[in-house]
Amino acid sequence: MTRKCVEIIRRNTLYPRHAAAFARAAGRFVCEVTAISGEYRVDGKSILGLISLEPQIGMTIIIEADGEDEQVAVDILAKILEGYY
Repeated sequence: MTRKCVEIIRRNTLYPRHAAAFARAAGRFVCEVTAISGEYRVDGKSILGLISLEPQIGMTIIIEADGEDEQVAVDILAKILEGYY
């Protein structure tokens, strides 16, 4: 299992289209992807799940992946959350 904490620092990571980009990218990986914020854990491949986290600037989201391509998944998904994709 691989995890990475990402702080939301860019306004453009707050929009539903970015949640869709994250979910689409997560769907390309074999591993299971989970996004965690506080006590909430959602499927990283679910657009609605990601939107339900209600990301705000300054918030930390943990990306967790478990499976054969977990390291690559976490690295790419972190870049999407950081707004560098």
